[in-house]
Amino acid sequence: MSQSTIKKRTGMNKKNKNKTPLPQTPQAPTINLLILNPSPRNIKIFEAKLKNLNAKYDILRIKNDFEEKRAYNTGRDWFLAHPEYTHMAILPDDLLVDVKHVEKLVKDLEEYDYDVLSGICNFSHESANFFNTMTAIDYRNYGAVDQLRKTGRFDYFRQVMTRARYHEIKEEMKDKPNRIIRVAISMFPFTIIKRSVVEKIEFGHNLMGVDTVFFQDCIKNNIATYADLDVELWHIKGIEDNKQMQESIVMAYDRNISTSINYVESNKPQREQIFLPKIQ
Repeated sequence: MSQSTIKKRTGMNKKNKNKTPLPQTPQAPTINLLILNPSPRNIKIFEAKLKNLNAKYDILRIKNDFEEKRAYNTGRDWFLAHPEYTHMAILPDDLLVDVKHVEKLVKDLEEYDYDVLSGICNFSHESANFFNTMTAIDYRNYGAVDQLRKTGRFDYFRQVMTRARYHEIKEEMKDKPNRIIRVAISMFPFTIIKRSVVEKIEFGHNLMGVDTVFFQDCIKNNIATYADLDVELWHIKGIEDNKQMQESIVMAYDRNISTSINYVESNKPQREQIFLPKIQ
């Protein structure tokens, strides 16, 4: 074999012998988000927020289904039948979310490719005490992790993050590149779930709700779940019953808020499945 043939086969000719391969830039994962909105209520301020989100994102609404497990799995089945979506986001109908919140979480996913990522919000709004606890349990609380895995329950008074602790953690992480922490549970404060996880986990239910069982299943399946502490949302559950925060009561009446589910059994609203493509 001639020397020139060897050079050609090994790429060692004069034309390219001094060139080095260009570094490959990792491509950010493409996020195509479907927002799932199980919605048994009609809350005026939420509907206004949802309309804004629909300007940028596709939304699937499961309306007037008062069986929580069925409503979530109806949405899951629809998502699984539409492989163009990479992630499904859970949006309860008493959680106020802006486009900027979704954009921040999507940016996180593009950079870090989490399996499950949420924002964070107040536990509820029915009292100052519930407002001052957050929907997260730190994964380093190993007792809570073990309890969730075994029982699908948690201890609200001892394990759930207080608002004071939430602000402490944010301060401790102020010089970090992000303020995202691993959590044992974050409930559903706009929880975004990768398709591979949706395929693996069907929504279940216990007395603590669909969200608790979902995070229990994530623990059982060794799926890490995270929360971005900079995406703070407002959970208005119970606001109409809040006797301690009068301004909230006034706002609730002014904006026609009722987070309680009330219906007459003989005249229950018809279940609907509504797909809202983003506004072009």
